[in-house]
Amino acid sequence: MSFINQKKSVCTARLWPILALVCPTTLVLTGCSAKVPAKGSAEYANAAKTFYIGLAALQVGNDVRADQELGNLTKLAPGEPAGWANWGVLALRQRNYDVASQRLEQARKLAPKNDHIEALLGLLESDRGNSNAAVNDLRKAVELNPQNLRAAYLLAQEVERQGGGNSEAGFEQIIQTILKSQPNNLAALLELARAQAKLGDQNGLQSTVSRISAQSSNWPPEVRQQLSALQTAVAGSDTRAAATRTVFLRNTLMRVPEYRQSLSAIKAAPGEEAAPFV
Repeated sequence: MSFINQKKSVCTARLWPILALVCPTTLVLTGCSAKVPAKGSAEYANAAKTFYIGLAALQVGNDVRADQELGNLTKLAPGEPAGWANWGVLALRQRNYDVASQRLEQARKLAPKNDHIEALLGLLESDRGNSNAAVNDLRKAVELNPQNLRAAYLLAQEVERQGGGNSEAGFEQIIQTILKSQPNNLAALLELARAQAKLGDQNGLQSTVSRISAQSSNWPPEVRQQLSALQTAVAGSDTRAAATRTVFLRNTLMRVPEYRQSLSAIKAAPGEEAAPFV
């Protein structure tokens, strides 16, 4: 357990850093709150137990129990951002957006420099249809943690969804940042190829398709057939046709474990987009 010194006072760090022993992502804490139990106290043990029970209920879909336990946690440890965040995830999954916003904003006040919380707020605003707010929150998440590839991909999707003259170029730029972290990520490479095809970037498209092809030696024949069709389209003059072919290839690649693994690195499974702190 760490401690935070501020203005010659010492307070117990919030519950989440202890949970970081289980999950390597830690909250960046600013300020100091006395509204948390002291480590080693019976209140601390009770708060930790309540956290895990609420988390388990959230993960198995027992919304009633999750709401009860996570709500109780915010009373036992009101200065703990992970409690507010997970309670917000519950409301977000239930599409109770106003309540989710209140809880997630409280989590952000307690941990204003945490990429996970910013990403959850971006997802919330996207679900609400507030695209500009979603982009702002997701950009903050990526700025705080460039390795948060799922937040980066959500940002890319939101930018593309906005449309407009710069949306495709903006989408491509964000995908390129993902590939700086994972140069061989097949899912990201396919998205890059699609963007380059829509932008008419023939040279960039050829280079990207070559990088995709370099990973194809063990693909099933039907998948390699779609790759061949993409290569033929790339060799032609209509790059828009190549954009369509990237979608066909992506659909057949879903049966390839390496592709599914690369996709999981940048995109949560359906229904799991709002991930709690664990």
